[in-house]
Amino acid sequence: MKSVEACKLGYDLLCERNSEQQHVEVKGTQGSETCFIITAAEVRNVMMDRKHVTCVVTDALTSAPKISSFTKNEFLQQFQLDPIAFRAVLRSKASETVE
Repeated sequence: MKSVEACKLGYDLLCERNSEQQHVEVKGTQGSETCFIITAAEVRNVMMDRKHVTCVVTDALTSAPKISSFTKNEFLQQFQLDPIAFRAVLRSKASETVE
């Protein structure tokens, strides 16, 4: 297992055993509900990377954290993704219409 966060690959850990690889995104939450923030780039990685695994640590700050893992297909089937933010970009003057 190797941390690759600094490499900006779209996941946190590169896990290898023999010739198999898993690209692991780790999410943590203080509570017991499997609910977390995931960026648009991370969602794109789930959709494109067949080696993707999402690991979720619930009750992360307690003495008994719980870890669940989800393959790409499990993630796409079991999670509902709700948008919570938008990016606002100022339109250029050339594209504005005059009334």
